[in-house]
This record gives sequence, structure tokens and C-alpha cells, in this order.
Amino acid sequence: MRASIAAFTLAVLTSAPAWAVPILDFGVVAPTPGMLRYTGGAEPLNGLFIGVDHVVGIDTPLNAGVLKNIVGGQFIFFTGANTGGWNWGPSAAPPQDSFALFGGIDFNDDGNLDTLVGGFLLFGGSVSATIIPSPGGAQVLVGGFEAYLHPLLTAFYGLPGGAAGPNTLYSGSINLSFLTTATDGEPFESSTLLSGDVANIPVSVPDTLILLAFSLTALGWMVRLQPSLAPRHRLRRIDRWVDYANSVVEE
Repeated sequence: MRASIAAFTLAVLTSAPAWAVPILDFGVVAPTPGMLRYTGGAEPLNGLFIGVDHVVGIDTPLNAGVLKNIVGGQFIFFTGANTGGWNWGPSAAPPQDSFALFGGIDFNDDGNLDTLVGGFLLFGGSVSATIIPSPGGAQVLVGGFEAYLHPLLTAFYGLPGGAAGPNTLYSGSINLSFLTTATDGEPFESSTLLSGDVANIPVSVPDTLILLAFSLTALGWMVRLQPSLAPRHRLRRIDRWVDYANSVVEE
């Protein structure tokens, strides 16, 4: 599953001009705040509060090539279990959430953010990853995931999902360079993150129940700004998820 998602997404990215497949690309510009951490054995790979600078639509029906800066942009992810070396299988599939990207965007250039700095722009699961070792400590993380996008984001770029129609599942890929002196399969912790991107393409349309899950997760991610909006059981689960990420960063 991990290899098929990553391979499919990379194939689409490299052939986009011929296929004219719409891509929503979140840019990570060096130097990048955040952390990657693997504690060894069967443990997952954690990506913690990794900075995201902007988003741009490539071959999108609307606003193709228009870049929007993201205020307070960050993403967090947790893979499934390690499968040997620096390879990790997928986490649980959406609507279970093991990937989230959040931040504020001013879509209409009126000086006001249309999405909350602490609110999500996409969320998802099925997060898998591989690290490609390179000489000299420079490594490349390549990952795949599945996600749902914020309706204002899909509407601005004319993509399916949210306000533009039934909510749509997107296939995502992560590409991130970083530094560590660890070698293949060894535990590591790196806060020297360089550049990369998080790309998304629409792949399918699930049933309408996913829209409800999307809404609940949105409320969960907004809990710190508007805690009264989120159902109690969902609020507690999202809180534990974000608190865990905070605790790893603070160790």
C-alpha cells in the first residue's frame, strides 16, 4: 500500500503536463522548523510541527499558478509500524486521522485570513514513508497518505470536494530533505529540516458520511481557538493527539 501510493503520486507528478492532472502543492522552504523522529524497532516515524510556507495550484481548473502564503503553516504526521530499515507501513485509513496540515490563508487578498491559523487545511491517514539514505548525512523522506481538503481551498482552485461538490479523497505525497548522522534503520531525531513539498491530487469520491467526519475533524483541530464547538469525545481524542506531538518536541 505504502509503495503503491507513493509510486502512483510520483508518476502523476512527473507526467502532469501530459495528463493535465490538477495538483495542489504545499511548499516547504528551507530552513524549516519542526522535527522528524524515529525511536527504533517497530515504532512509527513521527513528523512534528513541520513548517509549511505556501500553497499553489498546478493545472487546477481555477487560479492555476496562483501562490498563496500560509500564516502559521505546519503539518504533523504519524506513520504505521516500521517494516525494516527506514521503511514504515501505512497508519489507519481516513477518516482516522494521522496526518494534518493547518494554517491561515487570505484567499481574496482583503487583509483578513479566511482560514484560522490553528485550523486545518487538510487531514487524513494511511501515512507511510521511506527514507532514502544519501552520503554525508543528507537524507530524503518520501511518503504517501490519503486526505480530505478544506472546502475553501478546493473552491479557490476549482477542485472537487467541499464547496465544489461531494467530498473527495486526495492522494498525497511528502518529499522532505533533512540531515542526520544516523544510518539506514537506526533511531534518529532531526530538527535540521531543509526543503520539500506536500502534493495532493484528487483520486475518488467517498460516500456522504465522510463529509460528516471531515466536519468533526475540523471542529477538533479548532479546539484551541473555539473549544465549545467540538463534540466532547472528538475533542478529547484530538487533544491527546496534538498533546502527544507537543510532548515529543519538548523531550
